[in-house]
Amino acid sequence: DPAVISALSRQHAVTMLQLSSSLFNHLTDEHPETFTTTRIVYTGGEPASPTHVHRLHRVHPGITITNGYGPAESMGFTTTHTIEPTAEPTVTVSIGRPLTNKHAYVLDAHLRPTPAGTVGELYLTGDGLAHGYLAQPATTASHFVPHPFGPPG
Repeated sequence: DPAVISALSRQHAVTMLQLSSSLFNHLTDEHPETFTTTRIVYTGGEPASPTHVHRLHRVHPGITITNGYGPAESMGFTTTHTIEPTAEPTVTVSIGRPLTNKHAYVLDAHLRPTPAGTVGELYLTGDGLAHGYLAQPATTASHFVPHPFGPPG
C-alpha cells in the first residue's frame, strides 16, 4: 500500500529508499511527501520515467536519484546511473555503467561487440551472476553462454 509506505517513510525519517520504477512513479505522483527526509532513491526493475525523475527533483531538489538495471539472474543491479538534478527530461533514462567487478557488453548475433549507436543484445558478466537455472539445462545453455572475451570453460 503506497499510502502506508509514505506514512512509514515519514514516521521513521527514512533517508534511503529502493523502489521499483512503477512504485517510484506512483509515490512521486500521489505521495511526494514520502521523500521529505529521503536523501537517496534507487529505482529499477523497469525503465525509469524521465518525467517522474524530473518531477521529484523539482519537488525535492537535494535528493539523489539513481536508476539501476539488472535482471534477476544478476542478483541485483549490474549497472547504475545517477541522474543529475539539473537534467531536463529526456526520452529515456540511461541504465548507466557497470558496477565494480561487473561488465556489460552490447554484442551482435556472432557475439562480437557492436559499434556505438548500433543495435545489439546486452550481455552481462561478473560477480553476482547466476550459474544457470535450477534443473533447466536447456534454458541454462541458451541463456548462459560462455564469456566471449574470457578464458575457456
